[in-house]
Amino acid sequence: MPNMTRSLPKIISRSTTDFPKNIKGLTSLRFFAVLYVILFHYHFKFTPSVDLIISKGYLAVDFFFILSGFILTHCYFEALQNKTFSYRGFLIRRIARIYPVHLFTLALMLLCFGVYFLGHFPLLENKPTLSDLIQNIFLVHSWGLASDLSYNRYSWTISAELFAYLLFPVLLLTLNKIKPVGIALALSVVLYCALWMAVPSFWSLPLSKMSVFGLPRIFPEFIMGIALYLFSLRYELNWHGQTFLTVCLVAMGLGLLMHWGDWIAIPAFALIILATAEQSRAGKQGFLYRDSSEYLGEISYSLYMIQYPYFFIFDLALKQVLGLEETSRIWGYGWSISPMILILLAMACHKYIETPARVWTIKRLSGPAGTK
Repeated sequence: MPNMTRSLPKIISRSTTDFPKNIKGLTSLRFFAVLYVILFHYHFKFTPSVDLIISKGYLAVDFFFILSGFILTHCYFEALQNKTFSYRGFLIRRIARIYPVHLFTLALMLLCFGVYFLGHFPLLENKPTLSDLIQNIFLVHSWGLASDLSYNRYSWTISAELFAYLLFPVLLLTLNKIKPVGIALALSVVLYCALWMAVPSFWSLPLSKMSVFGLPRIFPEFIMGIALYLFSLRYELNWHGQTFLTVCLVAMGLGLLMHWGDWIAIPAFALIILATAEQSRAGKQGFLYRDSSEYLGEISYSLYMIQYPYFFIFDLALKQVLGLEETSRIWGYGWSISPMILILLAMACHKYIETPARVWTIKRLSGPAGTK
């Protein structure tokens, strides 16, 4: 009788090579995750079945939370192991990464509210207060202190990220001590499942809808990203081709269509991140590894942060100032070209605000000694 185990494909095996320093595919994926959020604005224009998937664009932030834990571990694990890690330098680089564009978009929203008040227009969905402004400036407005999202509503994600950054070294060192490495990954899954079941009882919202208090949402997913990377240092995923990535996306889509719950996105996102990283480790090249794809990923943060101010200004100009209805032809044309306009604005924001301000901030805060 033939040995059946030889005919079964091996999903994972012991890792024999390291990841490259720059995992370009993961950078590229950031753009497509933000694009999912942008499509969320258009979900009502699609057929019901497509709408059911597109309307879940808010789940893209869960992808970012897992990816953040994975990438930060990739960048800083060796330094922590060698005890050359600088917590101050790490925080300076994180602040330089998120703050310039955050302050720019916050200023845009303040300008918009000023126009609303001067024009005596009715405010849209968020009513700004001084308390909310202070919380937004210090990026703590998603720590359970605010009553609702305000100003640049999407900035709640970087507020939650900041909290995760503060805990990152402790989380990484703690998870790295858990042996075997598979247990750490399993514990992150258990933690996510526990919060998925417990959160609705405390906040009357599913975990995937937590944003005003985003810490319960980011915490298990950020940990999952860390644990996933630690696992990948020991084991490699053998299934990481384009077919496998497509299967993950299709499985997530079917799960959403069949109303399995938003949780189905989490394992799909984790596998997509791991499989894409494995493509880099195996030296494979595809559309995710083109310079153009990587560039779109590099501007993804500006794209994500600029979209809410843009749609706010779009509504202000067409609805309040020009008095146009959403059913008007001009409104429809403007809405149709908005994704391209957003990409162009993100390119400009990345070149003239995000990149130079990040370099300036690092130099300013680091001093002559620099940061590690």
